[in-house]
This record gives sequence, C-alpha cells and structure tokens, in this order.
Amino acid sequence: ITVTVSTRDGSKRASATTIVEYGQASLSFYIDDPLYGPLWNKTVGENIYIGQEKEMSVLMVPFGFNKPTNDLGNLLLTWMINGHDRPELETNESVTLRAPENSEGSSNIELTIKNKKDILQTASAGFSAKFSSKNSNNK
Repeated sequence: ITVTVSTRDGSKRASATTIVEYGQASLSFYIDDPLYGPLWNKTVGENIYIGQEKEMSVLMVPFGFNKPTNDLGNLLLTWMINGHDRPELETNESVTLRAPENSEGSSNIELTIKNKKDILQTASAGFSAKFSSKNSNNK
C-alpha cells in the first residue's frame, strides 16, 4: 500500500509504502461487560472465573476473515459446550455463561469458525469457564 500526500498547490509532496502480508485466520474472546461493553484491553485466556457475579458474557472476534462489518456474512459458527454442539448459538457472536446456584465446577467452551465461500479461512479456539458460589478471589 502506498500513500502520497501533497499540499493543495502541489508544491510539497511525501509518500510512504507498507507491505501488508496475508496472515492465518484467528479467533479471540473478550469479556463483554454489561456496564462497559467489550473489554478490549485483555483477551480471555485458557480460563475465566465466574464467582459471585453468577453471569458473564464472552464476545468472539474473528481476525483474518472476509466478512461484512455488521453481520456474520459467510461465516459459519459452531459453538461446543462440554463437547456438545449447540446449533442454537450458530448466529451468536457472544455467549452468556451462568453459574449454577450453590455449586462449583467448570465448562469447556469451544468455537470453530469457517468461511462458507473461502474454505481456507477457518479458526478454532476455546476456554474453560470455572464457576463457584464462593468469593471470586478464591481461584
């Protein structure tokens, strides 16, 4: 990509060039806070903890896919929770996780994204949601 900038009268001119290379499609998850919205400053790692909040929304963000900015376009989403396919979530860019009352445990959440028109665009990622009725500081 080359960009050239000049003054209105054309007396001064500058240009710069950069090369944008193809990258592997990838997928990241972010906490979608009900008050602040997506927390873009930190991706969800291998584990998230749901403590006294009892509920947490996680937003998926695909990178390196050809898609419109306002919908999923040609992307096919396959959400898996504890190894079970969840077809009712195939149009959801986020998932809300709720901790059961008075119990502790974890759930494994996985997502695979495929572009229906470009079969080389695919990515998978996942995380474990650990929940507890105890204080969330006891991880």
